[in-house]
Amino acid sequence: MTSLVTFGRRAPANPADIKPSAEKHNITSLIAASAVFKGDLLLKESVHVCGTIVGSVQIEGSGVLFSLREGGRVEGKIEADMVVVAGTVIGDVRARIVRLMPTARIDGNIFYDRILVSDGATINTRCMESIRDLVQEKPVPAQASATGAVVDIEQRLKASSSSFAP
Repeated sequence: MTSLVTFGRRAPANPADIKPSAEKHNITSLIAASAVFKGDLLLKESVHVCGTIVGSVQIEGSGVLFSLREGGRVEGKIEADMVVVAGTVIGDVRARIVRLMPTARIDGNIFYDRILVSDGATINTRCMESIRDLVQEKPVPAQASATGAVVDIEQRLKASSSSFAP
């Protein structure tokens, strides 16, 4: 039995809700296991990838799914409403919901509202909750006080919000 850990501020996602399904997610595109695609993809419908993509993948719209099967590989960033990874990603992943299957391997940052991590998934990453509220972290010097170092939260928020990208 595979265990599943869910992180996020909202109620846990039902794993069945983001299980790739051609009918449920309108998957109209398939990149076969023997295919190697070089270049950036911009799509408006869900896609199921078994092969290799060398480039970025951006899927616009609500309820769309990017599914990377075991043996599949993406060398570039992935942006979609929902992302399911069972293969290897060398790059950042940005999605409202991210599901990492037991065979998943991520080398890059993960930006999410909810993330589901199956036992066995390998991640070499920084996970950042809530892509809507995401601000790029910038180092802000701490201020010293008699009681020790105090971080000026207002200064940190001001520095972070200057690089906000919706």
